[in-house]
Amino acid sequence: MGIPINKSGDKLIINIPSRDLTAEEIALARLIFGETIKYQAVKVFKVDYLPNQQEETIVTPNGNLYPAKKVYRENYALV
Repeated sequence: MGIPINKSGDKLIINIPSRDLTAEEIALARLIFGETIKYQAVKVFKVDYLPNQQEETIVTPNGNLYPAKKVYRENYALV
């Protein structure tokens, strides 16, 4: 899967595919983390964060989720 890149004037815009957490994922996370997370701000990206990211890991360096392609799911609460 490629990452769409657009040029707008002097700016380069990179559109990284992502999604919001599902209602089920938020409900599951609330059981563990309560209200300590701003769930509406969390994104799940469809790209590796690191070039050498292991194929069965999800990293969260900035509060967002970056699952390796092998473990990406549309809804982790239903796995």
